[in-house]
Amino acid sequence: MEEHYWSLIIEEGWVQAAIWKVDQETKKAILVAKSNSTAWADREELVNASDTALSVVLQNMPAEFQEPAKTVFGVPPSWVSEGQITKEHIVDFKEICSKLDLVPTGFVVLPEAIAHYYKIKDGTPLNAVIVGGGK
Repeated sequence: MEEHYWSLIIEEGWVQAAIWKVDQETKKAILVAKSNSTAWADREELVNASDTALSVVLQNMPAEFQEPAKTVFGVPPSWVSEGQITKEHIVDFKEICSKLDLVPTGFVVLPEAIAHYYKIKDGTPLNAVIVGGGK
């Protein structure tokens, strides 16, 4: 049986959710379903926006689909220090996971994940500047 995972991509002011799986033959991640971005402004809105994004993804899944629990988070560089989520933001993750019954399995820093994707896709390191837009 294939194992599916949540991804919850959090940026300042918006959040997006997806379900993905790893193709056993190619060992590549395959996107199964995703939500649009949902806006948030404070911690309470972040939890509610995350719940909305996750719910939208589930609406696009077959009725017999078993909801994943394991979650990989995508975060902006400002939320990470020395390879760890900052104390300021770890509270956000604990609250999201607790209120939405998610099991955190790891996180990726979004620009690093994008650079890694292009390195794998193109076979060479990314030679570009990755800029995140916000409000």
